[in-house]
Amino acid sequence: MVSNQSLVYALNPNARARLNTVLMGSMFLGGAIGSDVAIADWTNAGWLAVAAVGGLVSAVAVALQVRRS
Repeated sequence: MVSNQSLVYALNPNARARLNTVLMGSMFLGGAIGSDVAIADWTNAGWLAVAAVGGLVSAVAVALQVRRS
């Protein structure tokens, strides 16, 4: 999806670079927050809590994607 952004959005190279920076930054931040939440869940309630939170986040993502399309 990101590799086609020059065709889809007709962006100049500087705008694509900024868009990629925001994308990579948000992916890093999301991974860091997710890891922190998983560690807190695991230390407090074990693997079942980690799996439950992961399943809940996945279900919300699927619901938002289905709603969008």
